Amino acid sequence: MNSNLKKLIRCLSDGKFHSGAKLGEALGITRSGVWKLTQQLSTLGIEVESVIGKGYCIPDGLSLLSLPKIKNHINKNYLKQIKKIKLFDQIDSTNNYLIELARKLSANKRNEIYVCLAEQQSAGKGRLGRKWVSPFGANLYLSMLWSFTKDISGLGLVVATTITDTLELIGIKNIGLKWPNDVLWQKRKLAGVLIEVSSEAYGIGNAIIGIGLNVAMPVRAGASIDQPWVDLRAITDELQDRNRLAGLLINNLAQNLSLFRQKGLKAFMQKWRRLDVCMNQPVCVITPNNKVCGVAKGIDEHGRLRLENKAGKITTFSSGEISLRI
Repeated sequence: MNSNLKKLIRCLSDGKFHSGAKLGEALGITRSGVWKLTQQLSTLGIEVESVIGKGYCIPDGLSLLSLPKIKNHINKNYLKQIKKIKLFDQIDSTNNYLIELARKLSANKRNEIYVCLAEQQSAGKGRLGRKWVSPFGANLYLSMLWSFTKDISGLGLVVATTITDTLELIGIKNIGLKWPNDVLWQKRKLAGVLIEVSSEAYGIGNAIIGIGLNVAMPVRAGASIDQPWVDLRAITDELQDRNRLAGLLINNLAQNLSLFRQKGLKAFMQKWRRLDVCMNQPVCVITPNNKVCGVAKGIDEHGRLRLENKAGKITTFSSGEISLRI
């Protein structure tokens, strides 16, 4: 991203109108140059309002990410566990960045935590090969590289409950969890998780934990999402501080992953079961090979979905996608 475009975004991030003349003066370009730059913002998914006599504004503004501000919300003990937090303006995928990094790490560095965030993803990924809509400066796109030596069955459930911990800290209520790791608010998707495991070496594996959290999704970008969704701005009627959200989420991930390493999934079962929106509901489990319908009966000790058929037989699923049949 060129420096003038970056400066323009920062100028307009306050949500107020700025005249073309003032913007041109701040950027050292002509008013015509300012207009050309504003046209580029739409390609980033940023909606800009232009009014004659008033100038340009980004309605409601943007909460731009800042590493120092993010770190202010991370406990010092957990911050010590994190080798590096990398922030990009634009990237293909925060998960892809950490997958490549994991391949380059030497064995003695594989127990360190790395975090990657971006203002925008050009190829954000969801489960089952879906695209994760990632407009600039609107939501949280965060990935964490975490090493493991034991069974990590149920890791996605741990991450989903960690997201709910973070949302509850900022006062969000009525959150639900849908197996395997979707975070819902009133049956609409608020956040999703994609975990990719890299190759193991020296008995140590790497999990790349990708999280997408809708904070302030622009209407135009949201129109391309093919399922019911919601963002924090709609829930709270205000623009949330993404730096605080990112810091709290990183902090809670470091804390809960440490707990998961020590005690396993059982430390998180109670919370999952309390928030499970599928429990005792008719559902269909969709896998790459087939679709199986029945009644959801919660999860077992490994985080697998328990599905009861009409004959009362229980089948477990370790992966797949749930379609609620309510």
